[in-house]
Amino acid sequence: TSTTSVRLSSSDTPDKAVDSDAHSGGNTSGYRIEHLKGIENYASWSVQMSNILDDIDLLGYVDGTTKAPTVLDSDKGSEAAFAKWKKHDRRALTQIRLRVTPPMMPHVQQAKTSKEAWDALASMFKASGPMAAILVRRKLFGFRVQEGGDIEEHVRLLRGYQQELANLDSPLSEKDFANILLTAMPDSWNALVSVLSASDMDVHKLIACILAE
Repeated sequence: TSTTSVRLSSSDTPDKAVDSDAHSGGNTSGYRIEHLKGIENYASWSVQMSNILDDIDLLGYVDGTTKAPTVLDSDKGSEAAFAKWKKHDRRALTQIRLRVTPPMMPHVQQAKTSKEAWDALASMFKASGPMAAILVRRKLFGFRVQEGGDIEEHVRLLRGYQQELANLDSPLSEKDFANILLTAMPDSWNALVSVLSASDMDVHKLIACILAE
């Protein structure tokens, strides 16, 4: 069996690799994303994790739309249906547990179903309400890239904050994002920032120019 692995950024949809067993057809598909660390990457992790679960036909077990069938007394058909549901739900739970860091494991370790694990993480790390949006904006406007810092990683982090605001119904425009990104650059970038600020390029080209430096 050939093995392919892909690392995702926050805006990617997952590409297939090897390590997880999709329940349809017995095929094996796997995905590599950054494991859940906590509130700092929950927004991007939950999107990518949903993409993975949806792609392998397990999202319904996590979001509760694929409900456990009722087991009727002396009904082997209903017992078999529940056993099948339980097996698939267990696979969904395994997918979640495989993609959290060790410090996060206690939050999902005792979960009996994938939905229970998913809801536990959401209740702890999913931001909500106007105060949450204010806190995310404070992070954005106060963000600074240190001299010698990993620019690509910082761009991903800022994009993650932007996605958090979108999830909170407090979207940040691409123009405002571009201004925040340029403002966050270290002092050694002042000359380039001046040139880029005067340009009329869209944010995607702006990011490309920054990453090319």
